[in-house]
Amino acid sequence: MDNPQSIKASAAYHLRSILNNDEFVSVAEGETGSHSLRKMAVQSARCNGCSKDDTDHRGRWRYDNRQQDVYADTTIPYVDAKVAASLCKGGPVAFTLKEGSGVTDQWILEYVVPNTLASNVPKQACVVLGRALLWKVFHESGEQGVPAQIQNRVVNAYNAIGSHGGLEQNENPVKKVPIGVAGVDAELIIEEIFETSEGNADNRVRTGMERQEVRLLSSQVMHLRREIADVQTEQERRHKLVRTQLSRINNNVSRVAAQPGRRRVGDGRGSSVGGTGMNGVPQRRLVASLMSRPKTLHDLWAEWKFGTSGRKPASSFNLSERGKVKSMFSVRKPFWEKVVEMVRSGLTSQQACDEIYRAYGESTSVTKILRQIKADRRSEQWPPNISSWEV
Repeated sequence: MDNPQSIKASAAYHLRSILNNDEFVSVAEGETGSHSLRKMAVQSARCNGCSKDDTDHRGRWRYDNRQQDVYADTTIPYVDAKVAASLCKGGPVAFTLKEGSGVTDQWILEYVVPNTLASNVPKQACVVLGRALLWKVFHESGEQGVPAQIQNRVVNAYNAIGSHGGLEQNENPVKKVPIGVAGVDAELIIEEIFETSEGNADNRVRTGMERQEVRLLSSQVMHLRREIADVQTEQERRHKLVRTQLSRINNNVSRVAAQPGRRRVGDGRGSSVGGTGMNGVPQRRLVASLMSRPKTLHDLWAEWKFGTSGRKPASSFNLSERGKVKSMFSVRKPFWEKVVEMVRSGLTSQQACDEIYRAYGESTSVTKILRQIKADRRSEQWPPNISSWEV
């Protein structure tokens, strides 16, 4: 990349030679300088959609009022190419040699632009300029074309090559191809834009429309992604709600199934031991005993109210039957009385047992809860959630 000062000096030199030419006619009064060149370049770049930062970068204009102006490199390939493409009238193009023409890059340097290498211009830049000039030689002639001296020199050298493959006589050996400039991440991409059936359509217009369609499709994809994310969130919320409701139903069903009911057991021998029940089925006499190892407080309440496994309900024990299980009965009686009291206050027996569990701990054993209830009954210092249900 050339030094900005050398570019400025070169532009000033060529501008001075044009202004001093007798054929130059000034259409405005006053001084004329490089300001108009800068104004035209900046205005064209901005009108073609380039930002101020990109335009300043292409002009190599630096300021010291922003931190990034100190550290940003003066050469960023995609930014340079994008602004340069916007300054090309009719869009950027590339000049490529046709197959079979017999023309090489070295031939171009020798016969088309022989004086460029002597002016310290890079070889690749000379080749690019030479291809453009060669295309101009075979494309136009006359006053608006290439000078006759250059044209005759190039045409004679071209005819001297001899074989030109499948090219017709006087056919242009150079093809002008429109190109597109793009950038992916930090990589500059320059690709050929292939012609379509719409031969008269402007490639810039077609490319711009294609980009708009891509942006539209991208926005629709993002919109669909947001809608899918919203649907997934709603499904997760409903799934949690359904799981909560199913868990509640399962708990209620398990609680109802675990609540024992009173049943009569026949002796299976056809004789009536404890009388005859429904449909004439013999029934066994209920035993006045208590469970040895109750699992839950709900089992204890069922033992008091209904009896379990052929046992007589504890609430129906007479004095003699109570005396036989005096120790166990005395330990469990405070619990039964407290549940009865809470039921009279408006709770169900199931809720009363749950409240007692919540007061003394759900992981606490039944024996420890019974001892604690007996101690609280003596001291009359009940937990808050239990004392609130006293009659």
